[in-house]
Amino acid sequence: MSQTLTLIRGIPGSGKTTLATNMIRRAETRTDHFENDVFFCDANGVYRFDAAKQKFASAWCLSQTMKSLVQGRDVIVSNTFFRYAQMIPYLDIAARLGVSVKVIECTGRYQSIHSVPDETIKLMSDTFEPYIRADENGPLHE
Repeated sequence: MSQTLTLIRGIPGSGKTTLATNMIRRAETRTDHFENDVFFCDANGVYRFDAAKQKFASAWCLSQTMKSLVQGRDVIVSNTFFRYAQMIPYLDIAARLGVSVKVIECTGRYQSIHSVPDETIKLMSDTFEPYIRADENGPLHE
């Protein structure tokens, strides 16, 4: 079996975390799961989002992903990734390490567990960029 990085993307409330959790339960190998939201959870698991720390959350998630991939584990990352550019660092790491990539888009419409305002969800939905799959001879991304 080859090592895999799975990127789960979708707007808030689309079912990303639920899908990731179910995939981990079914995994045949050691699989780590990361998402930016974990960065905002305190020691008791209470979510406290701070927009000023979003860049730190993104850097933390990417760093954790890289560490696990280097250690040979499969990784699932469930973030909004509503802009294609947000996936590029993950795609680049996978390419450098020779790890296969699977991108899954969640399209469910559930209540956001993090109380994301409706106008933010609408903006993300309206500006959601498609994933451009690389062909065998082309670049990983453009």
